[in-house]
Formats: sequence, structure tokens, C-alpha cells
Amino acid sequence: MRFSEFANKDVISVDDGVMLGQVHDLEFDEDYRIRILYVSARPCGIRRMLPWLFANEERMIRVDEIVRVGKDVLLVRTC
Repeated sequence: MRFSEFANKDVISVDDGVMLGQVHDLEFDEDYRIRILYVSARPCGIRRMLPWLFANEERMIRVDEIVRVGKDVLLVRTC
């Protein structure tokens, strides 16, 4: 898969139904396969207007934690 297929998709945990955020970066292994997805929450309110003032919480999701890839959503197992 290409980064454009993952970019800006919502990531939702199948364990508890919580939206974890959106994919904004990928990490590759030596064979150029995707290894880790970096997910962060969408900024809202004042965080959108002044993003440099607030820390951006980022999660790392391993590829083997992905349950399903949909048109607009990635379902992941987080435990």
C-alpha cells in the first residue's frame, strides 16, 4: 500500500471503539515494507489555531495490529 492510501484515514480501536486519530506518518523496514503507522488526534478549537503551543500526542501502531482497512477508516487492535 502507498502512503496516500493511509493518509488522513481515521483510526479506530476495535477493542473499545475509541477514535485514536488519523495517520500522519509511516515507518518502513529494510525491505521497504510498512512497519509502523504514526497516529495523532485531529486538533480542534484553539489547538488548531495555535498548534505550536500544545504538545501533539502521537501513537505508534504496528502493522500487525491492523484488523481491517476500509475506504475511510482503519480498524486496529490496541491491546
